[in-house]
Amino acid sequence: MTAVIGAATAAKLIVEAGGLTALSKIPACNIQVLGKAQHTAVGLSSLTTKKHAGIVYYSEAVRRVPEDFRDKMVRKISAKCALAARVDAQHEASDGAFGQRFKAELDAQVEKLLEAAPMNAVKPLPVPDEGPKKRRGGRKVRRAKESQTVTELQKQRDRLQFGKFQDEVVVMDEMEGAGMMGHAAGRVRATQMNNRAKAKVAKKYEKYMKAPKSVVPGTASLAFTPVQGFELANPQADDTHKNKKAKTAHDRYFASSTPFMGRRESKQ
Repeated sequence: MTAVIGAATAAKLIVEAGGLTALSKIPACNIQVLGKAQHTAVGLSSLTTKKHAGIVYYSEAVRRVPEDFRDKMVRKISAKCALAARVDAQHEASDGAFGQRFKAELDAQVEKLLEAAPMNAVKPLPVPDEGPKKRRGGRKVRRAKESQTVTELQKQRDRLQFGKFQDEVVVMDEMEGAGMMGHAAGRVRATQMNNRAKAKVAKKYEKYMKAPKSVVPGTASLAFTPVQGFELANPQADDTHKNKKAKTAHDRYFASSTPFMGRRESKQ
């Protein structure tokens, strides 16, 4: 223990603990407060007093480091003193080999504490990517753009003629100006729809949608198809086709020219 903390400080610790054997039984957390002065005076300033300043705190091994690291060094030296006291109490190393090893470890820890912090490397900014960027596309994006497109009618509503009063319209209990709606020359162009964004119909159903429908007077109704739009269709066309197919099968089976195919014998 003399190699770790010095002969004078080691002697003070042994006297304060009541012997080397008693010191070896004290944990490291209590060794650092051995010899602490008890301040019982009332009214004195406590700014310069240390709470856990004992014999180890005022030793030469602790006083050589800056004040900011002294509390940490007290804990480290107290731990090494506890180990060294147990080695000395058992008389395991009379040549002081353990003490020299503990001393070297403390010196390495002191150097680690006092070394300067590594400087952060200044990384250069990346080269800006000024090339062409990929833009998202597809049917959903085209539909979103078409839904947000400003129509010609909306553009006319936002325009005003100099020196003329604009028409006003009541919308939801609020008065809004109509701008040049109804006063602009020319026709209002309808919104151009993209054919690629329309719903597609399978090829096997196109022949049914494009085929002419036979319409019976008085039985036609209005139908809507995604290909042709509104059209007049006969709702009884399917029933007529089914009845015709059933009649053909009936005539072929019960015709007089059909030969006798035989009779199935029933099982007893």
